[in-house]
Amino acid sequence: MLGKAKCKILKEIRQKIADENDIPYVTRECTYQGDCSGTCPKCESELRYLERELEARQKLGKKVAVSALCAGIAMGSAGCATPFDTQLGGEAVKPAETEDLGGAAEEYPTPTPFVYVTDGEMPPEIEELEGDVACIDYLPANEEEDAKALERLEAYDVFASTYDEERLSEDALYYPEFTAEQDFVLRALTTCHWNCGMGAEPESIAIYDITDGNETLLGSWDAAGRGSCGVANVNWDYYPDVEFKAGHTYRFVDSDTETWSGDDGSGGTAAIELRTDKENAVSGQIKSGAEIAVSEARN
Repeated sequence: MLGKAKCKILKEIRQKIADENDIPYVTRECTYQGDCSGTCPKCESELRYLERELEARQKLGKKVAVSALCAGIAMGSAGCATPFDTQLGGEAVKPAETEDLGGAAEEYPTPTPFVYVTDGEMPPEIEELEGDVACIDYLPANEEEDAKALERLEAYDVFASTYDEERLSEDALYYPEFTAEQDFVLRALTTCHWNCGMGAEPESIAIYDITDGNETLLGSWDAAGRGSCGVANVNWDYYPDVEFKAGHTYRFVDSDTETWSGDDGSGGTAAIELRTDKENAVSGQIKSGAEIAVSEARN
């Protein structure tokens, strides 16, 4: 099945689940051009919202209506290739319905419908929804420019990475560190800033030589933004052309840690991808370094 067709079917299934359970839900048309896998972080955000709404109804003792077909496809296959933890705002409340359950009622966050808006204005079709609606204003990716950026990046080979799209989470917990086993030149690197589907304005990265407890700044470089899943500035590319020495350990410090995505597979190490010349055979792996202080605004 083609990706576009799969995407359309999964959207229809999610809408059916929402309708069967009286869940306010609006899906946005995908504007991505070209081939796709049929899943993306936009789909994931919609799925996460439905899952939380269904869980909330179960806590209230309400019957959840999900047909076997929908349960098998929507909950098993609708997960995206990039499972980000979408933040769904709302204050903790104790609904009146809990009075019928008896005993102490557990407080839980009221989920906020997650709607993508490209121009920052409220779409007319969601004005009838009850409760708060989170309007996410994101910049659409420029496919032509992104293709050129990727072509330049792929002139070099990846030799170490914590950037696995299937393991990414919203928050980076630890700075990435790399110990070189031989001399080489770091030609390019990429960090990920999914930022709840909004991307982030590219800033800079600093690289430190922290061998033997020292913190020697090698330099700081400005990023070039590159889109992903139809959203601009998700990937930040750098071209430092800086020499790494055998036996030395280096720490990478992104200037925007609040939007820096993490890698769940490595315990929350910040998502980063390192590249060098294709003829080099660089060995070694990225490890978790110092803890990143995550802003309270992200929690």
